[in-house]
Amino acid sequence: MRVLLLAGEPSGDRMAAGIARALRAMDPAVELRAMGSAHLVEAGVPLEVDATHLSVVGITEVAAVLPGLLRARAALLRCLDEWRPDVVVPIDYPDFNLRLARQARRRSIPVAWLVSPQVWAWRPWRVADFARAVSRMLVLFPFEVETWRRAGVDVEHVGHPLMDLRSEWPSREEARRALDLRDDARVVALLPGSRRRELRHVAPDMLRAAGLLAAEAEDLELILALAPGLSATDLPLHLAAPARVRVVTGSAPAVTRAADVAAVASGTATLDAALAGTPLVAVYRVSALTMALGRPLADKEFLARGVFSLPNLVLGERVVPELLQEGFTPEALARKMSALLNARGQRDDMLAAFARLEGALGGGGAFDRIARAVVATAASA
Repeated sequence: MRVLLLAGEPSGDRMAAGIARALRAMDPAVELRAMGSAHLVEAGVPLEVDATHLSVVGITEVAAVLPGLLRARAALLRCLDEWRPDVVVPIDYPDFNLRLARQARRRSIPVAWLVSPQVWAWRPWRVADFARAVSRMLVLFPFEVETWRRAGVDVEHVGHPLMDLRSEWPSREEARRALDLRDDARVVALLPGSRRRELRHVAPDMLRAAGLLAAEAEDLELILALAPGLSATDLPLHLAAPARVRVVTGSAPAVTRAADVAAVASGTATLDAALAGTPLVAVYRVSALTMALGRPLADKEFLARGVFSLPNLVLGERVVPELLQEGFTPEALARKMSALLNARGQRDDMLAAFARLEGALGGGGAFDRIARAVVATAASA
């Protein structure tokens, strides 16, 4: 069996690597190719496209990587025609991957899509487009099933792969040793996202908030964790980072696990922190133009609920503080993080809520369920 995995972002790349390993465990003769980056390379999957620099969020931000996206599309179309996979597995990255899914279906290649696009939040009319392009939708959260079932799409709740990936995370003690931190240190983690443009919009005010916290408490250890493929040189050059902030690359799981509190760019990393038992504040910002263009495309009911981060969406309540756009200021972030560091009751309430996430995310075994669903989708062609 030939499987083409399409991961355009670091979180999808990590999932794709887990799927590759699960497929090989089921069938050592399976042939794999992919669009992806570091995690798939580590898993030994040949890359048709290196997606390291193709990850963006926002409408206006896409222009910067458009030439790379066009080259990637051409390479993957050649792969569909010349390699002829038995099944294509797009993983999130919806605007790019939807076009590839359509091309696969036109070639009578089945498509098992993993990670439902957030049609319940953003451009809900896309449901019809995906219904035509996808053979089977594999969703991570139970609340997503009904949306696709109503649209007549073969849908399966496979659970969240993070439940499997947790086994790779270090313990709090191991993480602190790896980062050369004292057992009794009070640690603040800053996780500004996995994309360069996120760094421009998110990292400056995260670092300014860290400066405010450092001035308030001299005993704090401040660590900014960059995703693989990024480095301190990607931080905005005009920014004078607080001298006490340590910048590390590729160690986000350890930094998250070692922390007493974290500021996290909204996305999968917020679930990472919550499952690690780390109190957090979710933040996000896109360009003003992207916000102005995107607001009319959002689902009005979703906007009215005012809940955006994944832990809050999964739990169905506002557990994690959220600071978005103009509400995300250094002062506001410093206040929220200081409260989580110092108010025991607030920390305990948040951690008690996080303990309910495991059941909501489907327990372990997600990669095996995904692999079986991929094989079944190929067999149904």
